[in-house]
Amino acid sequence: RFMKAMQPNSIAIFVSNDEWPLNGDALHSFQQNSDLYWLSGIQQEDTMVILFPDHPDPKFREVLVLVRPNELKEKWDGKRLRAHQATTISGIETIVWLDSIDAALQTWVHLADNIYLDSNENDRKGTLLQSREYRFIQEMKA
Repeated sequence: RFMKAMQPNSIAIFVSNDEWPLNGDALHSFQQNSDLYWLSGIQQEDTMVILFPDHPDPKFREVLVLVRPNELKEKWDGKRLRAHQATTISGIETIVWLDSIDAALQTWVHLADNIYLDSNENDRKGTLLQSREYRFIQEMKA
């Protein structure tokens, strides 16, 4: 439904929420960005959904970006989704690992005429901390 409302030859990028420290090495329970969750059903941190309905290569029209699973890191942080698990949950066939997204994203952005970046537009939003959404927007502007 969102993709149908996009301007022609546009790319939309949604990033997951941050993990917030509680104290020491403990974290608050993770709460996913509701827009990303609505689009994908993915609850995992360090996730992106990229929508580019007019991409010349159909496999890159819907992309799910995940952290590459690392067995050693999983001993400390818990299991991460494997590509096949993420596809089952989200219905998105193309999975790209977060550590390799920069080069692909640069190419895709140059192909697009418009870029949609997700942000909290609630008038009551107020915080002293800059969320991942806003940090990503600043990176894209640079």
